[in-house]
Amino acid sequence: MTDPIKRSPNSPILLTASLHVDEARKAISSLVNELLQESRKLNNASDIESVVLDQAINRILAEDLLSPIDVPAADNSAMDGFVFNGDCLGRSESLVTLKIVGTAYAGKPYEGAISAGECLKIMTGALMPRDCDTVIPQEFTESATESAVSFKQN
Repeated sequence: MTDPIKRSPNSPILLTASLHVDEARKAISSLVNELLQESRKLNNASDIESVVLDQAINRILAEDLLSPIDVPAADNSAMDGFVFNGDCLGRSESLVTLKIVGTAYAGKPYEGAISAGECLKIMTGALMPRDCDTVIPQEFTESATESAVSFKQN
């Protein structure tokens, strides 16, 4: 049996501040694989039972359950912030300033176009505009007025 401390999500490798994304993915994948192997050793097919949904509370699924539909049905924002095309990132300037050209609200798609150097205010749940691929949360901005927003890029 593997040492439970090594398998913990609180393992030192997963708590390292400078952990590269690929290393984190490998560590998480390894942890999940170890837990799956352990689970298969401890559970027999005879331990699996079918129950109605309201009796499934505090139980573990025996196999993956996949939704037959996309949820949500379209890309939407998970936070309030500013949405824009991320092509403007990674340039030499550390401070990015974008012109605010409108607002995207939940339940109503934004119909206009967003050009380079422009952004929209976006509310949680609002559909991502077709010209945009990046949302910066409002709390990560340096300054915002009615007409422009600025933020530092790392």
